[in-house]
Amino acid sequence: MIKTTIFKIVPMLNPDGVVFGNFRTSIFFTYADYLGVDLNRAFYSDDEVLNPEIWALKSLGRHLKSQYGCNFALFIDLHGHSSQKNIFCYGPNYEYNDPNFYIARLLPKILNLKSKYFKYSSCTFKL
Repeated sequence: MIKTTIFKIVPMLNPDGVVFGNFRTSIFFTYADYLGVDLNRAFYSDDEVLNPEIWALKSLGRHLKSQYGCNFALFIDLHGHSSQKNIFCYGPNYEYNDPNFYIARLLPKILNLKSKYFKYSSCTFKL
């Protein structure tokens, strides 16, 4: 049996904001007013008009989940942080008796063993 891993890579969620010199905020114009939205803080928004970048990324995730079902295993957000150093990750919060508790922590544990730049101790699993 051949096993395949498919990566869907979104190189930048905020290209319009970056063009305007923003690192964390998007660029959104309404009636000639600029609204800079911090995409990290607005991730729970489902508003296609106010946060089209977030809406598109979530739509991709829903599509992949419907296409691959339980084989859709992982979503990773890699980006720089304003105050944290090294490489780390944020992950979901599961109860200790849930198998996903260990699954969510497996890749960060492996990365911690393989890279001196990845710091498992800086990871947060509260999302």
